[in-house]
Amino acid sequence: MAKLTVGDRFPSASIKDIDGVTVDFPTVFKNAPATVLFFLPWPLVTLVPAQVTAFVYEWEKYLAGKVQILGISVEPPEEGKKLIERVTRDCQEDRPHIPLDPYPVRLLSDPAATLIRACGAENEGH
Repeated sequence: MAKLTVGDRFPSASIKDIDGVTVDFPTVFKNAPATVLFFLPWPLVTLVPAQVTAFVYEWEKYLAGKVQILGISVEPPEEGKKLIERVTRDCQEDRPHIPLDPYPVRLLSDPAATLIRACGAENEGH
């Protein structure tokens, strides 16, 4: 499928976050005035911590605007939880003043890459 461009309608899909809660697209966009949606490469634990950490470090900027941050990966929820644990540990060591409750980034698991493909964000392995 072609990549989404400005003005395209966001695909409809339901996937779960790493806690097993179903997230419906595009309905989830109604939860906040703005959303940052990013797709995580595989494998999560070895490639991505810096990407997620950057959002956590800048969280206060997003919090003021009530922006929700969603990351989507093909990894199973267990791997997403490991990533969050690693990022949390790194953030607490580097910048202990950053509030992590509520956690600034919500990770979603799309193991079949249904939404990833529908958005045109697939790569090798999806």
